[in-house]
Amino acid sequence: MADELEALHQKGLLGPDNIFNHCTALPDAGWEILREAGVRVNVCPRSDAHYGIEDGVFAMQAALRHGISPGLSVDNETSYSGDMFMEMKVAFYSQRTTGMQHKNCCGSEQHPLTLQSNSLLKAATIDGAVCAGLQDKIGSLTPGKQADIVLINAEDLNLYPSGNAFSTVVHAADRSNIDTVMIGGRIVKRDGKVLGVDSVRLRAAIDESREHLFAAAGYVPDIFAEAFLPLESAQ
Repeated sequence: MADELEALHQKGLLGPDNIFNHCTALPDAGWEILREAGVRVNVCPRSDAHYGIEDGVFAMQAALRHGISPGLSVDNETSYSGDMFMEMKVAFYSQRTTGMQHKNCCGSEQHPLTLQSNSLLKAATIDGAVCAGLQDKIGSLTPGKQADIVLINAEDLNLYPSGNAFSTVVHAADRSNIDTVMIGGRIVKRDGKVLGVDSVRLRAAIDESREHLFAAAGYVPDIFAEAFLPLESAQ
């Protein structure tokens, strides 16, 4: 992999306009090339474990070790939904477990450190915006940027009482705690309800799409099926 990256780098084909996803099991030489070229990186806490990509461990530690602050990516919403709250939680536990195993097995002083809550929230917001090349528009509440705001109800029972804002958002909050969402200054969710969406029409379109895909794949729906046959046998 490093050789292929080096060849691309020498041709001037790597730069900040590239976004690399996953980056699992990338050797140090490859990370050095990405850093030198200014390539943007996002890592996938749930996806790498869900699909067993390489060793199943997302590449946050390797990125940080090489001076790259990656954004968090959900990667595959069709498998486990788009939930950045869960992405942050899985990132924390995966990173911590990896660090403890490395420390206990190897006794290395260079074992992965526990990711702090503020760092995880940064990866899900500011670093994600940087990865997408939109850091001048979104990612933080800064004068001149687009007004993208998520309001969380800290009075909800699962969040109360809150002793630390970062830890509350990262370790306790979930999508049900979102009261209001503003995108570009326009309120799209208020009092926990999505605005301006025809839910009936949307669900009908989703059902039609799912039925088409199942029929095309030859799959007979069974909500209690233990495996998606014949999809599984076709692999």
